[in-house]
Parts: sequence; structure tokens; C-alpha cells
Amino acid sequence: MKGKTASFHLSTKSQPEQSCGKSPVYYNQNINRPCPGRCLLANRTQEKDVIASNVMTRNLISLHEDASVMDAMVLFRESALHDLPVIDSEGRPVGEVSTRSILHHAVPAYASTDLLAAMRSGPDIQSVYKNLEDALEHPISEVMNRDVQTVPEHTPTSAVAAMLITMTGDSNHVFVVDDDGRLLGLISARDIINRFPEHTKI
Repeated sequence: MKGKTASFHLSTKSQPEQSCGKSPVYYNQNINRPCPGRCLLANRTQEKDVIASNVMTRNLISLHEDASVMDAMVLFRESALHDLPVIDSEGRPVGEVSTRSILHHAVPAYASTDLLAAMRSGPDIQSVYKNLEDALEHPISEVMNRDVQTVPEHTPTSAVAAMLITMTGDSNHVFVVDDDGRLLGLISARDIINRFPEHTKI
């Protein structure tokens, strides 16, 4: 792989049972239980599900802010993930990169919605791939979304739910951080719905 080898870090404090693909990746050092990829804790009791830290998805695969576009594309190709948190050297989230944000960087700027409606066609796909190739060694900061939402780990789940339904843009989740701002996990609408009490039959 031609990306920067220093872009990833594998935590020695709590390693997952298996890695995502063959690439070394950064695993959050504050997870309580190791598991491959993104996992959901089995604890579904209502008493413990009232705060963010008990609902969030843990053990996130993240990219360091010094990573390249190629680093992200390798992870996307070798996993089922569509987006990745981007963190600084202290483990604090500074953005998020997605397959959509990378594609947005590669599609020519003239390919606006209005123009495509008039042309009834898009740019030559080879030009898109050429732009992707040219961007491989660029820093991930050029394509990542910096407008990410974070909440402290003790935030009530109801408050997170309210945030999720009012969010705009590409992201569909919020990041959960500790008191020092370090990434602990994320919460999506799916995480909250999956905490629907077990005793309720649906």
C-alpha cells in the first residue's frame, strides 16, 4: 500500500478479535470489550440505556488525521464500512470521511444537478477515476467532513435521539466522547431503535 504507514495505530490496550481486512487500523483505546468492526453491546436493560455510553456502538475503526485518501479507500474496499471517524493524535474526533465525500471530491465541479438535468448525462466515468487516482496521496483532511456532532458519554439518550432527527448533511450519527474529548463510540438511529425493550413483543 502506498499510503503513509504512520497513518494508523493499533491499540495495545484492547485489541479486536479480528481486524478489518488486512490493513492495520486504529482501534479506540477506551473500549470495554474487544469485538471485530463495529459491535453493539448486548445489554438492553432500560435502566442502563438512559445514557449515551450504554447505547453507543463501540470499538470503532478510525483514521488518523495524517492518513491519505488511499488509506481510506483501502479500508472501504476491505470492509463493509461506508464512513470512518478521523481523529487527532490524542484520539479526539476532528472529522469524518465517507465514500460519498471521496466521490464528491472526484466528480468534476461542473457536474451540478442543474447541468446534469439539462445534459441528461454525467461526466465520463474515466475522468472520475482519473481524479480519484490523482487524489490517492492527498491528505484525508481534503475530503473529510469537519462538521461532526459530539456528545459527552453521560448525555441522556433522549437528547441524542432529538439530535439525530434534526441533523442535516451527510452524517447520520453522533460521536460519543469522554471528559477529555476522546472518541469512545457513536450513536445512530439504529442503535437507539435496537434498544427497544426486550419484553416488548414486535
